[in-house]
Amino acid sequence: MTEPKLQQPGAGLPFFEGLFLKHIFMPVTLKIMPWDESQKMLVEQTEKILGLYQSITPENRSKKVLIPRLMGLEDSSRYWSANMTLEHVIIVTKAMTNVMLMLNAEKTVSGVISTADVKPKGLSDDDMKGEFWQAMHDCADQVRSIKNRNSIATHDHPWFGPLNTHGWHTLLPVHHNIHRRQLEKIIQGL
Repeated sequence: MTEPKLQQPGAGLPFFEGLFLKHIFMPVTLKIMPWDESQKMLVEQTEKILGLYQSITPENRSKKVLIPRLMGLEDSSRYWSANMTLEHVIIVTKAMTNVMLMLNAEKTVSGVISTADVKPKGLSDDDMKGEFWQAMHDCADQVRSIKNRNSIATHDHPWFGPLNTHGWHTLLPVHHNIHRRQLEKIIQGL
């Protein structure tokens, strides 16, 4: 398949979807999702992602598949392989864990997070499962150390605006869920 013409990384979401997610979905989710439930959802989504990834033969893990756009998924991410999807989840998990740790200490996080900065760079298949498992294990260990679950300090998400530790922690399993659905669509397209 030739490379499809997609929007540039960082282009964001369709206007009305972005409004819905920022002003309805995220505020409601933050109100109804307690920390422990968010942590449970994160573990469940992590296990599902790993199970889906392992169900793909090694030779198919690097094959890009064009999928329909999913809610919460940028257009530029629609033509990824399973390896690319898993690598993106690793990158985002590490970044979001670092943000939560800084906010836990009421420290300002320097820099602006851009969705274009967290696109896959090209990890090899040999490293992928180990990297994924290590990132999830490190995240779980570090999140357990967070005592300041409703920090005063916030850091801006490019789509949702300022989020505190609870906001970033709630967003992590939501993010995993989007990419779990992406993996399901990739598997269907293989």
